[in-house]
Amino acid sequence: MIFIVTGASTLYALVITNQTNTNVVLSYGIWDDTSFDLTADLESATGPISWTTTNVPSNVSAVFSNASDTGATLTLYQINNGPNAGNYQMNVVATAQSGESTSTMIAITVQQRAFSIRGSFTANNKTYDRSNSATIATDSLTPGLIDVLDGDTVTLVPVVIFANANAGVGKTVSLSTSSTLTGAQAGNYYITLSGAPTTTATIAQQSVTITPPSFSKTYDSTTTATAMGTPTLNGILSGDSITISGSPTFTYTQDSVGTNIPVTPSLSYGLSGTTASNYLLTQPSLVGEIMKRSLSITFAGVNKTYDGTATATFTVASDTRVVGDVLGTISATTSQFTQVGIGTGLTINISGISGDGADADNYTFPSNATATANVTARTLTIGGTLQVPSTRVYDGTSGATISNTGALTLVNAVSAELSNLSLTNIVAQYANKNVGTSKTVSVTSATLSGSARFNYTVSLSGAPTATANITAKALAVTITATNKQYDGNATASVTYLDDRISGDLFTVSGTATFDSKAVGTSKTVTATGITISGTDAANYTHNTSTTTTANITLRTLTIGISGGGKTYDGNTSATVTYTDNRLSGDNITITGTA
Repeated sequence: MIFIVTGASTLYALVITNQTNTNVVLSYGIWDDTSFDLTADLESATGPISWTTTNVPSNVSAVFSNASDTGATLTLYQINNGPNAGNYQMNVVATAQSGESTSTMIAITVQQRAFSIRGSFTANNKTYDRSNSATIATDSLTPGLIDVLDGDTVTLVPVVIFANANAGVGKTVSLSTSSTLTGAQAGNYYITLSGAPTTTATIAQQSVTITPPSFSKTYDSTTTATAMGTPTLNGILSGDSITISGSPTFTYTQDSVGTNIPVTPSLSYGLSGTTASNYLLTQPSLVGEIMKRSLSITFAGVNKTYDGTATATFTVASDTRVVGDVLGTISATTSQFTQVGIGTGLTINISGISGDGADADNYTFPSNATATANVTARTLTIGGTLQVPSTRVYDGTSGATISNTGALTLVNAVSAELSNLSLTNIVAQYANKNVGTSKTVSVTSATLSGSARFNYTVSLSGAPTATANITAKALAVTITATNKQYDGNATASVTYLDDRISGDLFTVSGTATFDSKAVGTSKTVTATGITISGTDAANYTHNTSTTTTANITLRTLTIGISGGGKTYDGNTSATVTYTDNRLSGDNITITGTA
């Protein structure tokens, strides 16, 4: 312990002079008896002088010796461990018998005693927290052997620190200057770290995580994933400036629709910043969603033949699928025309649309759609039997009479509508108009009647046929004869008449003669050997002869004379020769007077 005596006060009548060792520094508990030689000058005062002290530190005894009117020796003695560490100001007072007094101050500084640390300790590992603070796991620390004086109560409160705040393995842990002492006499000691033990421990990296960006896209048949937003760090301590490094690209582990699909980055995220090495980054688990692609479909209705229902079918004209995707058969739970009946450009309502292909589940199909198509009339055929008379007479046409139209039936009608359909105006015809046997008779036209008729047409193809005969028509051939002038024969000129069917083509011929060549009225003219020939001749039977009447009128005979020359005989008579234009072979005698 060090006592320092400093300064002096001067009285006019009494002065203390020539102090020695008045500024003393002592260490706590290290005490050598300390003496001060004091001198005094009475000047105007009268002795003897008495010496006293004030403000003497505790545990110190102040003893004067060799006291006189000119001075004294002051010795300070340590009691026990002496005064506590600190600064003291003790006063020395000299008082003259005549009453004058003076004093001087002795400055005493008691310095703290060194408290060294020995023994050992272990430190706890910790996670990086931006500080170099450490904690003791086991403590076997002791003070130096002679550091604490007997009777003093002093306890070490150790504070340990890492060499720095950064993460690392086997880092040195030392006692800190922040270590303190406790106990009644703790203030009399200071800690010295010279030779203090050390240990090692680990500062583990602070775990940080990344809140990843979200991944969501509409199905496009690829595994490419695009981050939505930016990743953020979690767990970075306040004051550290750490950023995420790395710009990976991302890939879904599947190309089909789904949720919580793992997403694989092309490279791991990293950390950058001056203190980045103090952090351990846990790579985020990346997942994303591939949403169904909305599919637009253009449907083409399929034309159909009327079937008594509104049921419709369709094909896919085009759609917005990703090229190469397989949607399979696109079908619908409902596909209906808006009406039951024939028409063009009829609307089809389509709903419950779906596909069954390998990629169909990646799409949202439209809930409904429309298309257009035509419903054409249903073709009915004629069944049953065609009943006609077995024979008819040629009439110049191919028409046949149906004896029982009810024997003909309609085939291919919607069964529920058959009662609302019937055949009328049925026409049957022979293959041609000509006479023949076992000639084919076919239905050549018919009209569909009934309330359901508008949705149907009738086809004659495959309609039943029959066979029948056409017999020849009896042709009545008549003649008209032309009156003639006698020409010396019975040949008659006639015109043949008949009751042929209008339009038929054939020629009638034969031989016609009067009953004689003689002139007469209403003479019988007979045509014999009548025949017919030509296109339609075979369709007739006919009479081979017929008669009529006509006149043969007189022929005008022109008579001439020649000759008549004679010798004059006194009369007018003459001899002449008659000439005429008689027909050759006719026997006529001409008489007259010339």
